Amino acid sequence: MSILKDGTFTKLLGAKDLLDGLKPFSNTVRNSSYLTSCQGVVADNVSLRSITDLSTIDTSLLGCVFPYPQLFVCTRVILICTPTKIYEYISGSLILKITTTAYQTWTMLEYFDFIFLSNGLVSITRDPGDHVYSLVSSPITDCACDFNGQAIISGSL
Repeated sequence: MSILKDGTFTKLLGAKDLLDGLKPFSNTVRNSSYLTSCQGVVADNVSLRSITDLSTIDTSLLGCVFPYPQLFVCTRVILICTPTKIYEYISGSLILKITTTAYQTWTMLEYFDFIFLSNGLVSITRDPGDHVYSLVSSPITDCACDFNGQAIISGSL
């Protein structure tokens, strides 16, 4: 392995080098057979793939500017949110699920098939049975998180 003047180098890893994978703990000893980081690639079954090899979601037609569109990768669904529209990413396509009023960025809670979204002005739920999105009158929240299975939400009155 040669090191260039700018400090960069290339090392070809074989199957044996990848066998142990990433280090399981932050205090793993030096010179162990574990890798320390994985940048620019993702694990795909028994191999590594370049991030550029993976398909990307084309959101150019949504006409959004930062910080939109927001991407929420849930357990069973991928959501793409613009200021006024909620889409599900299904089989490579964006499917519009509900249109609402714009306010702040979206916050989201997800419990498998049940989803709760709020932007500080409106709240939306996804019914776990029929997967239909609907506006709900409360709670309206600015932020939400899950703590050990308990929903914690907050907002201003």
